[in-house]
Parts: sequence; C-alpha cells; structure tokens
Amino acid sequence: MSQKEDFEYFLDNKEEFLAQHSGKVLAIKDKQLLGVYGDVTTALEDVLEQGHEMGSFILQKCVPGDEEEKVVFRSRVMIGG
Repeated sequence: MSQKEDFEYFLDNKEEFLAQHSGKVLAIKDKQLLGVYGDVTTALEDVLEQGHEMGSFILQKCVPGDEEEKVVFRSRVMIGG
C-alpha cells in the first residue's frame, strides 16, 4: 500500500476522524489507524518504536478544512534524531 493510498483513506474518512479525533495527529498505514497522538513528535517516536519504517506510514493532523492536509511525511530519512 502506498502513502498516497493512505492519504486518500484519510480524506475519505476525514469527517469520521474529525468527529472522534479533531486536533490530533493520526498515524495511518495500509489504510489502518495505527494511533492517535497529541503531537507529531510523540506520534513519530511511537510509530517507530512499534517497528514501522520511515516512509511506510503517514502522520496527518486531523483538523477541519484543508490547510493541514498538505503535511505528509514521505521520507525514509530522519533528520535531527
């Protein structure tokens, strides 16, 4: 499954996610919700600790509108970690 498909999954289910997780950061892989977090740093650390590789998932802030839809992690490289 690609990150593009995971992002499309987020968009397709955005209203439901907003109802349950507004303002949170969602970790999504293979059209599955891996976790819900208060911030990107915690989300990234937890998903990596679960054994998922960088570039195999997306972290998406769940907010109304489309401004935050532009932020998707695509790199397999971790900078400053």
